[in-house]
Amino acid sequence: MAGAGRDILTTNLELKLESGDKYIHQFDKTVYEEGKVSLNNGSPAKNVTVSIIPCNNAGRAITYDKNKIGAYIPAHEITGVKSSFKMPYGPTSVPGEYYCLMEAKSTINNVKPSQKKIIMVVKEQNEKAVIDWGDENQYKNVYKGCKYKYHINFKIQNKLGVDAEDSSKLKGLPVNFTFIHTGGKRETTSTTIEVDSEGKCYAEAIISYRGYYNDNSYLEVELDEIQGYGMVKGQKLITHPWYFAKTYNDLLGQFYLVNSSGEYVNEKGVKIGNGNNVSQAVPNDFGCDWIFLENGKHNISKTLYINRNVTIASPSGTGHSILDGNGSLNIIKTQSIDPSSSNLMKVNLIGLSFQHGECAINSGEGTRLLLERCYFTENQNNNQHHKGSSVFVADNDYNINHRGNWKTEIRNCYFKNNKGNEIQIVGDVRVVNSLFVTVESKWLQQPEVKVISILAGNATYENNKSYINAGKKNMISNHSWAKALCYIGEKATFNGKGPAELNYYDKLPVFGNPWNNECYTYAIYWYDYGYNTTLCCCPKKGLERRCTAHVTSKRRFAWADGEKFPYWYNGRNGDINNYDPWKSSEIAIPSDIGIYNKSVGKFVDEYDPRFSNARSVTSKYD
Repeated sequence: MAGAGRDILTTNLELKLESGDKYIHQFDKTVYEEGKVSLNNGSPAKNVTVSIIPCNNAGRAITYDKNKIGAYIPAHEITGVKSSFKMPYGPTSVPGEYYCLMEAKSTINNVKPSQKKIIMVVKEQNEKAVIDWGDENQYKNVYKGCKYKYHINFKIQNKLGVDAEDSSKLKGLPVNFTFIHTGGKRETTSTTIEVDSEGKCYAEAIISYRGYYNDNSYLEVELDEIQGYGMVKGQKLITHPWYFAKTYNDLLGQFYLVNSSGEYVNEKGVKIGNGNNVSQAVPNDFGCDWIFLENGKHNISKTLYINRNVTIASPSGTGHSILDGNGSLNIIKTQSIDPSSSNLMKVNLIGLSFQHGECAINSGEGTRLLLERCYFTENQNNNQHHKGSSVFVADNDYNINHRGNWKTEIRNCYFKNNKGNEIQIVGDVRVVNSLFVTVESKWLQQPEVKVISILAGNATYENNKSYINAGKKNMISNHSWAKALCYIGEKATFNGKGPAELNYYDKLPVFGNPWNNECYTYAIYWYDYGYNTTLCCCPKKGLERRCTAHVTSKRRFAWADGEKFPYWYNGRNGDINNYDPWKSSEIAIPSDIGIYNKSVGKFVDEYDPRFSNARSVTSKYD
């Protein structure tokens, strides 16, 4: 017996999907899929609401988080459905398998209130962004120690590899350029994609290889995965050769924009003014910080101004890499853009020859100068009465008061027949294992001391040889200071001692341990300060390696060191000693002072900068 007053649910909603319950879509696009709802008795449905929510593969809902757009297919709801509907399946950030729980709800009496289906949506990268590495020539001359601008193209392709007609929708997407060192260290530069006048997409980035001297690295380019095309990443092996300047103009061009004649030009290659005014020159920001200057004589057309960290070195081979100043030019002048004692510009000059300079190296404020295996000959400094003919720092109150802005180290260098004083310096200076030779009286210049004039700062002088032999011909003027080893200014010290401690004979800390220097001096000169006589400066017998002198700011007198100089006085012959035990090999200049053997691709001794203790880039002042 049937009961009265009961509603029996004999009708169900039917949910039909035209393409089944699995879809394959382009992951970064919204795609609409058709479906139908009806009653299982054939009657049309009314006022049905169809919705989707993100879920897992078991149909359990995933809590929607508006801050995670793209992590799953977004929820959506369509109301008032009578039959057909189009459900949008929104984009995701990356390809993958996603699930939605679809539910159809009805409020019709005698109809089961809902119908559910789990839908799988496979989001594929049917359309993808790809990296076009472009012209292979741009990867051929990425020199060690340079800065380099890369130009990388991007485009969109379908899954068959066919380029899209328009890739401009990539514009503005962020791109990472990563320089990967040997050993794995990563340095990343971020930029964005641009579109050129032809509609091509590209990104540019400047990568700094300063201080990187390994043979290879990797360039990694990455379009981040959250940007709609999945993760687009590629790597390219970059080979780094050394840069060799074949001419002096090549060397100039590493610091400023110049034409083939060495004249300064602008970015369009147009000569600026007369082409010689460095204040108008455009810096070459992409130049290397390690440059080899090929062997041979390079007649300079203008001074090389250095305003950034750099090493200039010579390859091995006879003949030297010679910079010739033609008797009228500073060969090199350094000047830091932002001088500071805590951030000195590091200039390393190795295995170079400097000759006929009107001052070989003029060291400007903010310079840490390292000279290694360099050769200086026949340089002068007319404008400064031949002070600092080889290495010069200007003598003025500003420099003396800011002496912390100079550090100079001279190692294993050779100085021969330079006019007057070799080194005038402010700030700390260290001279070790170097040779100073003067074999003609014309290279002596009264009253400039021969080797070091330190005006302020601390001089360290160790394991050096100084050889002066002016010959047996009388010099017709006073040369008392001209033969002295050094001058110590009021605010200076020499091997730890200042003027007050050095104001007498035999006070200079120069011979024996720990200084171990050798000095020979022989010269005949006129001395007319009350004596009206000719003097001979020469060593005592048996002390031919302990004969020099020094001058201090305390008294204008050259104090003899090692032993007092014998002399001729009023025509009477003193104990003149012209015995010279120094062998020619001791004062000879090596034929090869370079540091890199090109034929085998190896450095000599310990000069390879890829090692942290390399002599080529490491100074005691670093």
